[in-house]
Amino acid sequence: MRVINRLVTEVVDGTTGEIIETKTVSTYKKPQITKRYCMMSMDEPWVSRIKPIDLYLLCVLVDYENTIKYTITITKSVKEDIKNKIKISDAQIAKSLKNMIANNVIKRVERSVYIVNPECMWSGSVKTQEERINKYMMC
Repeated sequence: MRVINRLVTEVVDGTTGEIIETKTVSTYKKPQITKRYCMMSMDEPWVSRIKPIDLYLLCVLVDYENTIKYTITITKSVKEDIKNKIKISDAQIAKSLKNMIANNVIKRVERSVYIVNPECMWSGSVKTQEERINKYMMC
């Protein structure tokens, strides 16, 4: 939380001029949570080729996407977070990632770094869609 206002009140003794009491009141502002929405075409053939758990994992992975590089880095802490969110094992995560790679839903850029095929799922404007497609093709 961020402090947006701080008010300091001092109680002064009228005879001695001493500060008897100091009271600080701070007003906080919660950071706004930006909701991210992604577009996914459920009519596309790739949807029927992957399992529901893979699709669920894909939706969760998008929350961890670097919005500048369009990549998802799966660190140990991210993996633990995913396991707690959707209650799956390391083996199931690995299996789902392998299945999504085989069906061209994601690509492995390097160890533990993936990029989502923008023709399967994307967010943002048409310009960012084009940027994502170019980035995906270069990987």
